[in-house]
Amino acid sequence: MKKTAFYLLAIAGLFTSVVGTAQVQNNVKWKFSAEPTSSREVVLHFTANIDKEWHMYGLDLPEGGPQSTEFTFKTNSGYQLIGKMNYSPKPTVVYDDVFKLNVKYFSGKVDLPKK
Repeated sequence: MKKTAFYLLAIAGLFTSVVGTAQVQNNVKWKFSAEPTSSREVVLHFTANIDKEWHMYGLDLPEGGPQSTEFTFKTNSGYQLIGKMNYSPKPTVVYDDVFKLNVKYFSGKVDLPKK
């Protein structure tokens, strides 16, 4: 009985140490800026700096594939959203064997302005 309790305690301790050392990875760093274009309009810029060996999925992936990068803006009577999200540079497009379709992704640095 003592051996069983010891093994259960050892397994629980091992599990706790593995879970306790898990880290949330933040492989995309975001910057935000606002560029006035007139007295009443502003272009919002969301700039993503993506770590090497990582990528971020595009904005408009087809159904059945991975989840697209998405922006959600809260509604407010103080402003009105016009235009759509753009990107620079253009994303890389590759055929993905897992999803069986073309997937768009960004690497390095990408500017996503809301015009």
